[in-house]
Amino acid sequence: MKNNLRKKIYGFETIKDFINKDKEYSILDLGCGKIPFFLEFKKNFKKYHGIDISINDNIYDNIILKKKSIDQIDIEEMNKYDLILVIDVLHHLKIEVIERLLIKFSKLNPGKIIIIKDPIDTNLFYRTIHILHDVVINHEIIHFKGHKLVEANMKKNIDNKIIKNNFWYKNIFFKIII
Repeated sequence: MKNNLRKKIYGFETIKDFINKDKEYSILDLGCGKIPFFLEFKKNFKKYHGIDISINDNIYDNIILKKKSIDQIDIEEMNKYDLILVIDVLHHLKIEVIERLLIKFSKLNPGKIIIIKDPIDTNLFYRTIHILHDVVINHEIIHFKGHKLVEANMKKNIDNKIIKNNFWYKNIFFKIII
């Protein structure tokens, strides 16, 4: 039950629809959090590298977890992976960090897939729920500008965009192909 709830909240099925189910990916998960997304990709990855400022460094077989900020990842490192995930991260980052990340994305080698998911504030209710969640759980104030920056800066590379309700969360999903 708990695992299915997590999949629904994070929109895992939507994210899976963005990738080729028959391919094994090397995955870079930017802002992976304390419960990394690789748990959902058990059959779909050959290598997984999760980075987040809230985790400790660990290595298990083909899984690497590193305590790092997104700003510390360079283009050369990103180019080692087929699939880059940015799931529920942008609203936590400063605007200038998002802008630098999007510039790096635009300079990646062709063929990379980037999947971005972030909440949107379509009305006062959703905005309030998101803000309260992050104030109580993460002790931080968030913003809802990330998806607008993605649309403005990555427009020509957006392959697919979906807006979807996941329980009380309204999210936007992007599939970007470089």
